[in-house]
Amino acid sequence: YIKMEYLTSLSKYYIDNTISVRNILNLGLDVCKALEWCHNNGKLHNNLNLDNIFVNKNGNFVLGDFALSYVGQNEERVCIAPENLNGEQPTSMSDIYALGMVMYLLLNERRKPFGEETDAEEKRLLGEPLPFMNGISNRLKDVIVKATSNKSERYSAVGELKHDIEYLLNEMPV
Repeated sequence: YIKMEYLTSLSKYYIDNTISVRNILNLGLDVCKALEWCHNNGKLHNNLNLDNIFVNKNGNFVLGDFALSYVGQNEERVCIAPENLNGEQPTSMSDIYALGMVMYLLLNERRKPFGEETDAEEKRLLGEPLPFMNGISNRLKDVIVKATSNKSERYSAVGELKHDIEYLLNEMPV
């Protein structure tokens, strides 16, 4: 027998619960903590997307489904770092990019960057600035943009991203 915690998929959780900026930041923080542990122990997730984040009974977000690699078609593909789609080996910065894209998708009602335009993926791969919906703070946009930037401008460690998310959470009104 395998005994494990019962988890709800992120997709199912958000059918029954409202997505708020605070929820998205808490998700980011919880996933940063999981990634930080992984990276400190020489592991990459390399498959981070909306389908691999779960919620436990306490409302904490849990990272699951570790894989060697996967290139899906929809939300999964948009979460893959451009350098990995161009054939480079995944690094911890690839996981940071994927988390940034997960947060971006949740902030933008699961709409992919650049919508369904024929050159949408090309724009993303070239590092064009992500379009955001109205109502998202500039500071939060800056964090997401830095997480999803070209490799040379991205957070170099997940702890840096975690620090900025903690700052945003602490500055939010209750």
